[in-house]
Amino acid sequence: MLLNTRGIVISSVKYSDTSLIVKIFTEEEGVMSYIVKGVRSKKGEMKAALFRPLQLLEMSVYARENKQLNHIKEISVSHGYSCIYDDAVKRSVVIFLDEVLNRSLKDRFPDKEFFNWLWQSLIWYDLSKENTANFHLFFLIRLSKFLGFFPKSPSVNRFRYFDMVEGVFTNNEPLHPNYVTGKTAELFRKLVDVASGNTSGFKITASERSDVLDVLMRYYRLQIEHFGEIKSLEILRMIF
Repeated sequence: MLLNTRGIVISSVKYSDTSLIVKIFTEEEGVMSYIVKGVRSKKGEMKAALFRPLQLLEMSVYARENKQLNHIKEISVSHGYSCIYDDAVKRSVVIFLDEVLNRSLKDRFPDKEFFNWLWQSLIWYDLSKENTANFHLFFLIRLSKFLGFFPKSPSVNRFRYFDMVEGVFTNNEPLHPNYVTGKTAELFRKLVDVASGNTSGFKITASERSDVLDVLMRYYRLQIEHFGEIKSLEILRMIF
């Protein structure tokens, strides 16, 4: 059966001299894997450039149940990025977020709200002329909502710790080492508040941005099994 769907490229892996296996988060079926043949041959209709990180696609695919690798009949770019692949900073951020999504969306069922948020966030980032230095932080904290571990806001204004195992702000020191306190916990709370729509504005220095990113990465590793180390993280640190 043929199915028309939008898709967001999550990963592509070389399968042979001319073929790729691509993982795509589709609007209609969730995360699916496809084998794409002939991407490096002169006669191939689908070129490797279609499957760059977080490319936004319109697809016509063969929908077959209980099949690990499916096939794509037709494909085209839905939104041609104006600067994401050409701007060194935005390209590095997208490669980093793509790696995070690849580690996070291992088995994902269709979720149109999540899909639309991701789709619109990428278009906004591509087109935005504003200061987007904190985009990856807001992206990660909002992504945690869809993944099911958005931090719980404290019921009081004063707190001392953020417990990364339980995902809560608390005045009680956790009985494990996976927590943050002090200025970093306060900044993390502000990030959560902005993502929740409870406040506006988020001023942060480059050093503080790095600290908050460290918290987010530790938090993701604790919440997602086998999340591991993000290889592109160090490149992102160099860029910022």
